Amino acid sequence: MKITGKIFALPMCVMMIASALLLCAPIVNAEPQTTITVDSKERDVVLVIDTSGSMSGGWYSSSDSPMEYAKTAALNFVTKTFDKTSNTRIALVTLNTASTTECGLTKNKPELETAINSLYAHGGTNIDDALKTADSILAGSAAPVKAIVLMSDGLPEDGSSYVGDDAQYASTEYGAQASYASAVYRTAVPMKTTYDVYTLGFFHSLTDTELKLGRQLLTDIASDPKNYYDVVDPDKLDFAFGEIIEEIIEETEPPIIIIPGIMGSRLFGKIGFGWNSQVWPPYALPDDTLGQIWYVGSKAITNGLDLFDVYKSLGDAVKASNTLYIRPMQNQQDLQKDDSGDWEKNSQSREYGALGTYKNLTDKLCEAFPGREIYFFSYDFREDIAVTAQKLQNEIDSLAVDYVDLVCHSMGGLVAEQYYSQNESSH
Repeated sequence: MKITGKIFALPMCVMMIASALLLCAPIVNAEPQTTITVDSKERDVVLVIDTSGSMSGGWYSSSDSPMEYAKTAALNFVTKTFDKTSNTRIALVTLNTASTTECGLTKNKPELETAINSLYAHGGTNIDDALKTADSILAGSAAPVKAIVLMSDGLPEDGSSYVGDDAQYASTEYGAQASYASAVYRTAVPMKTTYDVYTLGFFHSLTDTELKLGRQLLTDIASDPKNYYDVVDPDKLDFAFGEIIEEIIEETEPPIIIIPGIMGSRLFGKIGFGWNSQVWPPYALPDDTLGQIWYVGSKAITNGLDLFDVYKSLGDAVKASNTLYIRPMQNQQDLQKDDSGDWEKNSQSREYGALGTYKNLTDKLCEAFPGREIYFFSYDFREDIAVTAQKLQNEIDSLAVDYVDLVCHSMGGLVAEQYYSQNESSH
């Protein structure tokens, strides 16, 4: 697991924001001090690079050839992928007259970099064999996400051919290379439903009918037409690879988890989480000598008492030996905003914790980020912080996402810090 985040000092609270995003009101004198990411989904990716003779480029100099552009883009692909996720393995396959597995599935960045730097242009173009090699690598993978990224600068001219009546490409339209292209298509069709197939047409030297066939073939063998990237300008190759990384990693906005401060979570005497079983905060003080306390939307009216006085007045009800319960973490976007002042009585209402300020924060986050999941992490603040941090980890793991943003108040920042410390070896 990998974690990232930043700690900010605010006038009235401390917030930790994972992934370097600021998710609440304006910050005064905010100084980021450390960076946190949570990574869980496994991915296996086979990177297929065309190293045929045409990648030498002809009129390009050896230091400015398509091959060198491709190597630079492949190196950046590896670096950016590993920077964004710790649970992705990459394999490297080259295609020329035949295909070669230069590096099996690995998280070893130096090993991949050495293999990429050793690539050179030679031989023909056997896309069919390269696809079969990629398939054989991924066939034994148990990763939930399996992808092939294939970059070629030319048409298939080696390997299997197909000239049946149902051939995908007619020689009358595309010439002799249509039979090789049809064989590639037949190989790719079943793979498109098993893997996420991305293709890049680096067509720096094709024109007319050859360019038309090249584009059509790589569009057809991609698992979705939008997974085909057309690159004529060598300077755009690296950009195309970067877009593919984002697609593979599914780089959507991460969930936001609010971690309240001490006494900021509601505690219940029994599972059910109704207002009549709520122990903290109380609806009325048990000791009349301290004066009456009523809650309007969890905002206390206390006749001068602060929360600590209220908490102490509860006595045995909150002693450590008593088992109390918290409401499970739910996506607040799926629940109803409640302005009635009695949201504790409605199980379909959002969780706002024990303080009215958390209602404002939760509702504003849901409004500001409608496309993101928003969670309120309630916890038993009587427990050891290490125990709470482990429970936070369990909740984050259950989300099966790569990143989360943590918005923490007061003791919630200590919980997040402990969570970070308990996972530091995997950062």
